[in-house]
Amino acid sequence: MTQVAVTSLMALLTVVQFITVRHRRSQRILYASALITLAMFLNIDEVYLAVDHMLGERNLTTFISDGALITGTYFLSAAAIVSVRGVQDRKGRWPVWLLVAAGCVMVVAFAFIDMRHSSTRFMIDFGGQWPAAVYNSVQFVYLGLVLGYTGVVILQNRSRLTTRASSIGFTMFAVGCVVGIALVIDVIGMNLSHLMGWWDALRFLQSLYSPMFFVVMALLCTGLAIPAAARFVLRHWRGRHTAALIRQLEPLWTRVVSGSALPSALSDDDHEMQLHRMVVEIEDARFRSGGELQLSEDEVERLRLAHDHIAIPDDLFPMAAR
Repeated sequence: MTQVAVTSLMALLTVVQFITVRHRRSQRILYASALITLAMFLNIDEVYLAVDHMLGERNLTTFISDGALITGTYFLSAAAIVSVRGVQDRKGRWPVWLLVAAGCVMVVAFAFIDMRHSSTRFMIDFGGQWPAAVYNSVQFVYLGLVLGYTGVVILQNRSRLTTRASSIGFTMFAVGCVVGIALVIDVIGMNLSHLMGWWDALRFLQSLYSPMFFVVMALLCTGLAIPAAARFVLRHWRGRHTAALIRQLEPLWTRVVSGSALPSALSDDDHEMQLHRMVVEIEDARFRSGGELQLSEDEVERLRLAHDHIAIPDDLFPMAAR
């Protein structure tokens, strides 16, 4: 049930990111959500058994799922860091070589695990083997390092977040990173307990795993979805406001600018260009008239509103529009 719930959360995040794809220069967050959704989907018992049967019942589905998870987490970290810093900072990103190194260690460890059948309880069935413990521990240590670093970067750069949605969303993401580190400690403890035969400790740590995993994914997904959804709503709101300003300014533009036709456009981006062109051409006509072109108080006010609208960045639009 937990796996289905987490998969649903990730699928919802992927849908949100897909809907807003054309408004982003970088698609790292879409890659991340798609890869992590794939990882979660493959871990649903029925799906796992069906896929692993096609792959020869060697638990290769586990490796594919885990590979998708760590790769998706890499993209997730990169996307979150760029979002809060607001710049493409290559030095600030988690190094890709660490992802490759973790993947290589996991490949070697996986090859030495003695597996005689498909298992939807991979670490319960095989966690008593050192290669399995190394495989799982390396995976989660990598995840813990990435989440920890990302959480620190977010908290250090919270002052850069200019909207309430971004502040709330990335704060939730940072909290998810903290809980994620606790989850990593829990997993390492389970692996060690399994190897050492500390069964009471193992059962206790196992009881914590599922709720902690769900909380981590819920916080990370919600934290990323809130800013994306807010930006989508904001663009729609700004687009409607821009269209209204065009309608208000069109009579003045038609009066002072002759021999031109208002460009036909349907998208919000085109509306922004329309409004900018109208303002520029009106001001140009006023300048060329040498002061002879007189505007009414209402026209001056409409022109001022258009100027203000153009000057306001998207992320500050809600505050300026209040």
